[in-house]
Amino acid sequence: MATLSSPPYPTTSTSVASPLLQRHNLQRARRSTPVNSPTPSRLHKPSQQSLVQAALCRAFSPSQLRKVKESLEEISSGEKQATVPKAILPSIELIEDFHTLEPVFFQELIRKVREGLQFHAPELCVEGVNGTYFLKNKEGRKIAVFKPQDEEGSSEHNPKYKKGGRSASARGSWRGSAYASGGVTSSKVRKDFQVGEASYREVAAYLLDRKHHFYGVPNTCMVRLWYPTWKSEKVGSLQEFVMNDGASWDIGPSIFPVKEVHKIGILDLHIFNTDRHGGNILLCENDDGVYSLTPIDHGYSLPTSLDRAWFDWLTWPQSRVPFDDETKRYIESIDPEDDAKLLKTFLPIPNESILIMKISTMLLKRGVHNNLTLSQIGTIASRKVPEKPSLLEIMVEEARTTAKGMCDRDGVTDPVEIEKTFLKTLGDVMDQNMSKLPAETAQRRMTW
Repeated sequence: MATLSSPPYPTTSTSVASPLLQRHNLQRARRSTPVNSPTPSRLHKPSQQSLVQAALCRAFSPSQLRKVKESLEEISSGEKQATVPKAILPSIELIEDFHTLEPVFFQELIRKVREGLQFHAPELCVEGVNGTYFLKNKEGRKIAVFKPQDEEGSSEHNPKYKKGGRSASARGSWRGSAYASGGVTSSKVRKDFQVGEASYREVAAYLLDRKHHFYGVPNTCMVRLWYPTWKSEKVGSLQEFVMNDGASWDIGPSIFPVKEVHKIGILDLHIFNTDRHGGNILLCENDDGVYSLTPIDHGYSLPTSLDRAWFDWLTWPQSRVPFDDETKRYIESIDPEDDAKLLKTFLPIPNESILIMKISTMLLKRGVHNNLTLSQIGTIASRKVPEKPSLLEIMVEEARTTAKGMCDRDGVTDPVEIEKTFLKTLGDVMDQNMSKLPAETAQRRMTW
């Protein structure tokens, strides 16, 4: 990905104008109509408001306000034509729309966000521990969620971060906005993730769902965004805002359809999500009264190790219901090698994270082959006690030791061949362990 350059700092642009045009601009400024605008401003009521007041309503910084005042002074003195510096206007640019995969969606969303930024400043989500912003259209309706890379975790630019590794708003993060980042985000705890990588993982979850849209991950892309009150341009993930009736923990899981719960669980195992809780599953009541679930907040997926997995749906009764045939066919169709190529093509995801995805996806596919339920598969991937390795970790270590011995014996040194040997060995180890598990009996006949 190309190196991003910083945006130019605002500079005042002036030009000499005739006395008639100067008087015309002065009258327009007194009416609170932006200079050089062909039509009256619709941002604010024109009566009893100066151009400086209008600038204040737009949340301009003190230095930018000084430039506006200087412009008014230039009009009054009759020396120059006043113009609002172009660089103080907000802007948003799409970095990658992945249009090689399917018709472009993001151009229209970007256009609406760009219009909205002229009227409404990015709204910082007060809950959560990372910088997360709601972006609106010109009518003031939320249409997108922006997560800047430089406001993640312990970054000095994170408006919620306090020294010591704890967010100023961490206390409310678990019961706050569903769009805020998860509760455990201290860099001391999340050793698998580097500041600035979460946005790539947000996009990764979308890319892996884009072909079939089985999981329902909202449309997500990477953008550059500049707003006048920010010190510099920001790069991050932009996700389509999903209208919802709250988060899953607002009402509890008892009335959720089995297939909706299964799709969330399958996604989490596909990307080995380490932070799935009831606050980052949106719910929406359909016209027929049935709820649909939308997974969001995937910044802590695709880790570099297997020791942090936890899924709230493990306690839900739907996870103990066997997969139906349609769901099984989808799981069988997942190709981890194709997924790896896709992620490497578009995103700087670490190789260790790609391997974790292959391992976790193999667990999912082998589990289905051995007629395990979502609950059983998720339990294999999770630690019951934080200090004790999960069954998946034990199987991986066994396979790694066996594969190393085989490669050493045969003189195999090529990393690609070593990985193939390891994954094949791991598949055999998984089948051996899964065949010993008792059949799931609780809630087998549960239906919605």
